[in-house]
Amino acid sequence: MKYDAALTVIYNGLLNDHQFKTCEMIENSLPNSSRNFRSEKMRENLTNEISSLSQMAYDLGEHALAESFMLTAKDFGSDAIAPMPLACSDQCQ
Repeated sequence: MKYDAALTVIYNGLLNDHQFKTCEMIENSLPNSSRNFRSEKMRENLTNEISSLSQMAYDLGEHALAESFMLTAKDFGSDAIAPMPLACSDQCQ
């Protein structure tokens, strides 16, 4: 469990970036066709990034965290269920 704090910070950073870009599209009043296209591409990219992070977590011995990341990637990729940030342990504060 020595890598969980770092992996959690990376995961939350990925989500924060996705949320920022989503809000940016809305604030800039992109046309619906552009917003739909970019939203789908961003969803696909975030799914792949979380999946890669899951593999890293597994390789580092953080099996429970790897499973959590993989389930999140699966849900976001297939059903577009927006992922929630993870609570940070005491080590990352």
